[in-house]
Amino acid sequence: MLYKETIDVRRIGNALIGGDFIGNARGTYALDVQTGKRDDRGDPILTEVASGNFAVALGWGNEASGEYSIAVGNINEATNQNTVAIGYEVIASGANSIGIGPFPQATAEKTIAIGYYANARLAFTVDIAGLQIIRKDDGETNCMNAFSGAEVIILSEEVDLKVVADQTITLSAGSKFWWNECGVIATDITVDAGNQPTIRFGITGTLAKQVAAAITTDLTAAGKREIETPLVPEDGETSLTAGVTIASTYPTCKGRFYWRGMFVEDE
Repeated sequence: MLYKETIDVRRIGNALIGGDFIGNARGTYALDVQTGKRDDRGDPILTEVASGNFAVALGWGNEASGEYSIAVGNINEATNQNTVAIGYEVIASGANSIGIGPFPQATAEKTIAIGYYANARLAFTVDIAGLQIIRKDDGETNCMNAFSGAEVIILSEEVDLKVVADQTITLSAGSKFWWNECGVIATDITVDAGNQPTIRFGITGTLAKQVAAAITTDLTAAGKREIETPLVPEDGETSLTAGVTIASTYPTCKGRFYWRGMFVEDE
């Protein structure tokens, strides 16, 4: 049975268990209060419980198998010591890692993943998914708390710079982005006789508004980048575009466009 109309809580050994009692042995001093355990078909299985010592599992379909681990919400996995998984389908598998939100993964040691599909996979790093936005004025007087924020950086997916094409990012309705910098990062380059790409930056409808089409000169190896200064940094924009107007003739030339600036809610 996956659900119970009433929650029955009882102490078994040193663990406190409530709701659905199926599952493997609970850890010492564990807390496991869940309405059900499931597999991919929704059938009950025996391994999604608070099986780590001092572990906590609250909700439905959670696994807290690491010592001192915590899994709260639905279908979360806290599988290493001192891990925390809160939300929906969260994976916190790196030792001392934390995942919060829908679908984040904190898979390396001492990492934190926050937000929709965040993925912290390099040790000692934090990944916050979603643009950090500075909100509009709702009449508050404490600017330090109400209207502070951070400069944001947006990267495109990897693109083939040997192909003439434009990339467009449409920002969330009710927001604006002020450009401070843009450019392209080389991810995979094979330098040979030939040319680097000619690129431009702009907005929907004015594709060269921010940077007129010009050939790059700095994409000489993977990890290099070309930095551009926007021509119209005073305009708050609702879209961002970048494109290749003349393809590179290198054997291999791939990269990611990026935009750096201030992201703010409309007043």
